[in-house]
Amino acid sequence: MVASKTILSLSVVLVLLLIVFQLLPASFSQSETTAAKAATTNQKTTTSHNNSTATKAVILTFDDNWKSQFTNARPILDKYGFTATFFVICNYVGRDNITRMNWQDVLTLQKEGHDIESHTMNHKNLNKLSANKLDYEVGQSKKCLLDHGIKNVTIIATPYNEGWNNATVTKSISKYYDMARSGNADITFLRCDKWVSGQKDCSTYFSNGTLTFANRYSIRAWSHNFYDNIYMHNGTQIFNKFTQVINKQTHYNIGPGTTDAIPVIEYHNIDNDNTPYTTRIDLFSAEMKYLHDNGFTVLAMSNLGYNQTSSYLYVRGK
Repeated sequence: MVASKTILSLSVVLVLLLIVFQLLPASFSQSETTAAKAATTNQKTTTSHNNSTATKAVILTFDDNWKSQFTNARPILDKYGFTATFFVICNYVGRDNITRMNWQDVLTLQKEGHDIESHTMNHKNLNKLSANKLDYEVGQSKKCLLDHGIKNVTIIATPYNEGWNNATVTKSISKYYDMARSGNADITFLRCDKWVSGQKDCSTYFSNGTLTFANRYSIRAWSHNFYDNIYMHNGTQIFNKFTQVINKQTHYNIGPGTTDAIPVIEYHNIDNDNTPYTTRIDLFSAEMKYLHDNGFTVLAMSNLGYNQTSSYLYVRGK
């Protein structure tokens, strides 16, 4: 008897719930679904630190005019329609035509839309040169490129990424170039305001005349070969590190079209020789595919500009 009453009571409750549900607005369940989707989307966004409306960009650079950049990297870049910056050591061009590019190779890259910039005359550590030799390495390399038909040489990459914190080196570079790639970091901040406290823009000097920590002559690069060597050319580990680094910008590029931080990737040889300066071909190909498939805008160094009024770096066209 008690069981029958219990069953009857439950039946009444269920009927009442059904009636109440029928009386609710038709949009109720849809609103709940929408909210659930929004919560899921927000959770995914928070987990990945990714802002889908913000700009995802990367700058690709190649140093030392290795022949493998022309024979192995170039076809992969062409496959995805990417252009990059090639930093050329003038006296290394055509050195043996086997390991290094010749002038025809360099000119072909320029004709195909790639950016050709200076990497000094002989790849000397600029910190260790006399004033005359420093001026020669920095200034003559620009003249050398211009004399061989290279146009619009406005950027230099310092050998070994040294000299970024040397006021003498910076002064010499500023005589000939608008910007320099020098120093190492995962990403470069276009406002130079997130490196050290007290620096708010990319001015070259503080008000007291001392060199700033970050400026247009110390655009930092992420050295791919550093991790090629640390991980002993283990493609999986290096690829994971690569994707981690290039996605760090999503912490800072917040909002539609915003570019406050950008990774500058530095490559050397693209081959399978496993030397200290090697990035393996299949790994390079996988990285370029990742950039393409995940909607990254691939830029060259020449896509950067410097606003004299704000003292900020910026991506041209933004």
